[in-house]
Amino acid sequence: MQDLLEFLAEASLAFAPVYRYGGKPSWREGSVGDFADSLRNTDLTRRRVADTTDHSVRRAADAMYELGCARALAQALALPHTAKDLKVGSLVASLVLSNATLLHHRLRLVPAMSEVGTLEAALRDPSNAPGAVRKAWDAILRVDYHPVFAPALAALSALSDQDARDPLLRIGFSAVAVADELASL
Repeated sequence: MQDLLEFLAEASLAFAPVYRYGGKPSWREGSVGDFADSLRNTDLTRRRVADTTDHSVRRAADAMYELGCARALAQALALPHTAKDLKVGSLVASLVLSNATLLHHRLRLVPAMSEVGTLEAALRDPSNAPGAVRKAWDAILRVDYHPVFAPALAALSALSDQDARDPLLRIGFSAVAVADELASL
């Protein structure tokens, strides 16, 4: 056994990691330790989900704040209305919308939700996305999931379709990209 460990410690391997998301495989040569490090770092699912979600949430929050929607969002979510709190309120609203879009996308796999339109379908027509998402969330609320969808629907309903479109598309497409990875975390 000791001979095998010594052999492996000195061995040189050729390997080509295949990345799940982007990046073309390329042949590498290295030690067993290099190979193990490559396996550990090839699929950075947690980081990908966190980074993708963080980016979309912050961009959407900034967009809603810059559109002047912060006061309406704070009122819809019963958040403080002070000038200092309004920027944070846009971020809270963005997080609430993100949580709902992530769950909405995952609910397509639940048989009891088969009649509810999918998030992907709602986002297909960007000009109608806010209305399609509102309709789907109304349908979901008739079944359950009030803690997630009631505040999200309140936030979405506080925005005009025009003001909701860009932030909702940004958050929604992000959810479609990463929601299925959440189950593996």
